[in-house]
Amino acid sequence: MIKVTWKQSSQGLIKIPVELKEKLEKVRGQSKEIRISIEPVYQTRTTDQNSYFHSKIGLLAHETGANKEELKENIKWYAVRYKNYPLVTVNGKKEPLSVSKANVEQMTNLIDSIFEYAFSQGIYLEE
Repeated sequence: MIKVTWKQSSQGLIKIPVELKEKLEKVRGQSKEIRISIEPVYQTRTTDQNSYFHSKIGLLAHETGANKEELKENIKWYAVRYKNYPLVTVNGKKEPLSVSKANVEQMTNLIDSIFEYAFSQGIYLEE
């Protein structure tokens, strides 16, 4: 499998890099058919988002007396239910996507979920 990532031009066009054309020619010579998939690439969560998320988890854990890891799992399940946070299959079991694999949008939803979850528990967290 060949994986290549490239960006659109300012005109919205995608220019295929020369190295990809060369790799495709090699693959085409090995088989009668090839499959090309194009999918969007999402930016992974930022370090600022990650730090903010964990600081708010810490504050909420302090306020509730909950274990930070259990609280983090509760927030992820809350986000699955209310924010369309993705589930993945791990060892045959469905579970929320790991925070370390979240993209910017997913992390934003997790952060929002902390505040909503806290509010549902009668706790106000400052932003």
